[in-house]
Formats: sequence, structure tokens, C-alpha cells
Amino acid sequence: MNIVSDIKAALATISGSLTGLKEQLATTNQQIAGANAKLQALYDAPLSLEDYGIYLKATIAQRGDSELRTWALERVQPHPSYGKAYAELPWSRFEEANGDLASNPMMLAMTLPNTFDAMCFFMPDVVYEKLMERLREVAGRRWNNTEYPPVAERRQQRDSLQDELKTLQVKRADLMAQIEAITGEFKK
Repeated sequence: MNIVSDIKAALATISGSLTGLKEQLATTNQQIAGANAKLQALYDAPLSLEDYGIYLKATIAQRGDSELRTWALERVQPHPSYGKAYAELPWSRFEEANGDLASNPMMLAMTLPNTFDAMCFFMPDVVYEKLMERLREVAGRRWNNTEYPPVAERRQQRDSLQDELKTLQVKRADLMAQIEAITGEFKK
């Protein structure tokens, strides 16, 4: 009977350890869900007008850069009217025989069709200031959203939560491996 009680004691110890591991796994899963919920709440919260302005400024810069890139590429690709790239056009296309500048030798009006994007390239600060000025006039009081943390603070919180999630996911994987190791022994 001594062997039976030893086996029962060992099984009780294993069962207790397994129950403890499963409880730790459940707690870890709840912590992961909580961290994910906090992350989602950060992303779901609306922006302040000032934070919106940061993204507006970045978008204006992006639009301006895109316009410049398009314009520059058009200089080296064959032009539909001439069949040649600007780099291959003769001098006579740019200057009249009398020394006067040829009419629109750079084809600027045709190659900068999007006026807004061109303004974003040539005067991004003016575009930004004018848009923000108008936005403050029209929506400033209604924008509100000052009770939410600024984006810079949200980024710090996001980074911290992502670090926490990585740690919790490693812990969860370890717990699951331990549980599988124990239960796997009984499946043999």
C-alpha cells in the first residue's frame, strides 16, 4: 500500500502543479488582453487639433516631395510631344535664335498639373499655416479632444505596452510549454 500512497501523492503534486500553471496561464492571458485593450484605446482616442496639425504638416511635406519626384522623373522620360527626354532636347527647344527664351521650354504648366501638390512643394509652411488658421477658425472650439493624451505621450505608452506584451507572450509560451510537457507525459 505504500506504493499506492506514493503514487497518489505524486499525482496530487503533479495535479497541483498543473493547476497552478493553468492559473498562471489564465492570468497571463488576461494581462495580455488588458494590454491589448489599452493599446486599442490609445489608437481609438481622437487627436487634438495640435496633433492633427503634426500629421497635416507631414502630409503636406509628403505631397510636395511626391510632386518633386514626379516632376524630376518627367525630365528623364521621353516627353509625349517630342518623343525624347528633356535631357535629349536640342538647345533650340529652350532658346529662340534671337536669344529669347522659347515659350514654356520647361513645360511647367503641363508637368505640374496638381496645383495643391505644387504649392505643397514650393511653400509648405504657407499651406500649413493657412490650412491650420482656417481650421482653427471653423472648428477650433468644436474640435476639443484635449482630454486625451498627446500623440507623443501615446507613442511612449504604446512602446511600453508593446514591451510588456512581448514579455507576457514569452511568459505565456513558457507556461504553455510546461503544461504541454506535463500533459504530454500522460498521453504516452
